[in-house]
Amino acid sequence: MLIYQLLSKKLEFIACVTVLIVAFLHVTASYISLYEIVWWFDIPMHLGGGFFVGSYVLSVFFGKKYFVDYTKNELTIIAFPLLVTLCVALGWEVFEYAFRAGGNPYFSYAFDTGKDIVNGLVGSLCASVAVLTISRKNAYFLNRKNT
Repeated sequence: MLIYQLLSKKLEFIACVTVLIVAFLHVTASYISLYEIVWWFDIPMHLGGGFFVGSYVLSVFFGKKYFVDYTKNELTIIAFPLLVTLCVALGWEVFEYAFRAGGNPYFSYAFDTGKDIVNGLVGSLCASVAVLTISRKNAYFLNRKNT
């Protein structure tokens, strides 16, 4: 159980750092109109947002005792954060549409929305792959110490 709590704390820290970086870049880019100047700038922003959502969901996932059995299933570690990230990305795109806050002058609205959602999902998938890699490495060292 201790390994899951340690992983949860690491993921919380990574999620906090990620959201601070994305927020700083967003405020700066909005202030200097970087979204309008550099067509691809929203790609790393959505990747970072997806990584934040994925790592935060996994930190909650690993931090709760009743989820420990599910964390042994690699498909769950990938699918659950992706599902939450998809919901957040769809909600964000609805927000952008409702307030005319988004869009890209270089692409159609539908293409830009699809691209943003895919980038968020890729960011979340990166968080899941990082967690699986860390979990496997920790399991290897834990098993090695016990033998």
